[in-house]
Amino acid sequence: MFGGGRNMPLFKVAGIQVSVDWSWLLALGYVMFVMVDDYQQLLGPDQQNLAFAYGVGVAFAFFASIVLHEFGHAIVARRNKIGILGIDLWLLGGLARMDREPESPGVEFRVSAAGPLVTLILAVGLLGAAFGLNTGPNSNLEPLQITAGVEPWLVALTTLGWINVFLLFFNLIPAYPLDGGRIARSIIWKVTGDEHKATLISATIGRFFGYALMGLGVVMLPWSLLSGALFIFMGWTLSQSARGATIQDSIFNEARELRVADVMDRQPVVMPADASVQRALDEFFWRYRWPWFPVVDQDNHFIGLIEQNSVDRIEEHDRASTLAGELIAPHSSKNRSVPDDTPLTALLANEQIRDFGSLMAIDDRGQLSGVVTIEQVQRALRDAIARATRTEEPDFPRAP
Repeated sequence: MFGGGRNMPLFKVAGIQVSVDWSWLLALGYVMFVMVDDYQQLLGPDQQNLAFAYGVGVAFAFFASIVLHEFGHAIVARRNKIGILGIDLWLLGGLARMDREPESPGVEFRVSAAGPLVTLILAVGLLGAAFGLNTGPNSNLEPLQITAGVEPWLVALTTLGWINVFLLFFNLIPAYPLDGGRIARSIIWKVTGDEHKATLISATIGRFFGYALMGLGVVMLPWSLLSGALFIFMGWTLSQSARGATIQDSIFNEARELRVADVMDRQPVVMPADASVQRALDEFFWRYRWPWFPVVDQDNHFIGLIEQNSVDRIEEHDRASTLAGELIAPHSSKNRSVPDDTPLTALLANEQIRDFGSLMAIDDRGQLSGVVTIEQVQRALRDAIARATRTEEPDFPRAP
C-alpha cells in the first residue's frame, strides 16, 4: 500500500527493518478498542481480562498480516535484484520501500502481485481453519460477527480471515498506488510499451477513486462521524499519492536518461597500488587532507579504497616497504563503486553514496573513469525537477 513519514524502528527480519509511523499507534489503538469492546460483549462482564487479551491479540495479529503482506513484496523484489530499504507501517497500512523502481513490466507485475497473494493465502487459511475446527452447529463464517456460544478463538480466526478478504479486495482495486493500480500499470506498460503513459493512466484512476472515497465519506458523516472522516482521509491520501506519482514520474522521465558518466568528475585524484605508505602520506593524505583515496593498478583498474586510519597504523620504520595496495579497505572495490552507465535516478536510494558522499565510477573494463558525488547527483536532479515543473502538470490520457 502507501504511506510515509518519520518512522520508529520495531524489529528486523532477514536484514529488513520494520518501522512504524506515529500514525500507526492511532490505528493500533482504534483496532484494539473495537476488538476489546466486541470481545467484552461476547464474553460478558465476568471475563473482562480475557476479553482484553483477545482484543489486543487480534489487533496485533491484524497488523502482523499487513507486515506479511509487505514481506511478500519485499521477498519477490529481492529475487528480482531490487533492494529493500525497509518496511514501514502507518495509519492506513504498510509500505515496502524499494531502492529503485522495477525496470520491466514483468518485474512490476510480480512484485505488485506478491503482496495480495500472501493476503489471499492468509484469508483462505484463516477461514478454512475456522470452518474446519468448528464443531458447533453454525458455520462461524459470517463476516465479523460476534455471537454468544461461539469459542472466542474461532471468532478470532473468522475475524482475521474476513479482514484479510477486505484487504485483498481493497488492494486489488486498479487505482495507483494501490497494488491493483501497480498491477494495472504493469499490464498497460506491457501492452503499450510506454512506462510513462502507464503511470499516468493508472494514477488517473487512483485520483478519481480517491475522490470517490472522499465523496462516500461525506455521505457517511451524518451517520458516523468517525467512519466518514476515515473515508475522507483515505480518499484524500490516495488522491494525493496518485498526484504525487504523476509529478514524480514526470521528473523521472526528465532525469532517467542521465547517467553517472554525465555528471561525474572525470579527473579524480588516484593513488597507484605500488605507492609506498610513506608516499601515500607525503603526496596524498598530508597534502589533500582527505580521509581516503581510490587505488588503481598500473592499468588504471580500480582495486579499492585506502583509508588514512589504516595508513596511520603502519609503524614508521615499515612505511617505505609497505605498499598502498596491501591496505585496501575490505569490500571497498564493490561497495564503493558503481558502473558509469548507471542511471542517475538509481543513486537516489543508494545507501553508500548517502553515507560516504561519493562513489567511484567504473567503466565496462573495470577501469576507474571518475568519481560521482552526492552533490553532483542532487544538482543534476534539481535541474531535472526545475525543467519538469516549469511546464504545467501533464494532461491525463482520456479513455477512448
